[in-house]
Amino acid sequence: MPRRFSPFVLMAYLVIVSAALTASDKDFVGKWSGDYEGGGGAGKYVLTLAHDDAKKLAGSLEVLPDGNSAYTVPFKSVEPKGSTALLKYDSPEGNSEVHVEITIDGKALKGTWKALEPGSNAVIAEGTLTGAKN
Repeated sequence: MPRRFSPFVLMAYLVIVSAALTASDKDFVGKWSGDYEGGGGAGKYVLTLAHDDAKKLAGSLEVLPDGNSAYTVPFKSVEPKGSTALLKYDSPEGNSEVHVEITIDGKALKGTWKALEPGSNAVIAEGTLTGAKN
C-alpha cells in the first residue's frame, strides 16, 4: 500500500524549503564599503542594503570619487541570486543606467560595474570594486 503524507507535513516541508531559498538575501543586508576603479576614475563607496516594507532588498549607494563631489543614489532594483546580486541605478546626470554585480563571501565583497547608454545598452564605462561588510 502506498505511503501517504499528511497535508500538514507537506505544508511544513514547503515552509522550510521556502525559508531556506529566501535566507540568502539576508547575507546582503547591512553596510558595505570599499574601493572602486574604472571609467577613468577611482574612489570609495558605501553600499547600504535593507529589506523594504514588502520584504524585498532595497538600498542606496554613496559614491565618493577621488577629487570630485560625492553623491548618493537609490537602487532601482536589487536582484539577489545565491551569493551574487545585480544592483541597478540611474547615474545622477541621467545619461546612463549603472549595473553593479556583486559577489559576497562572508564579509568580503567583490564585483564589477558597467554604465550603459540608455536605449542602446552600449557600455560607456566599466570597472571593478572590492570591499567588506562594516
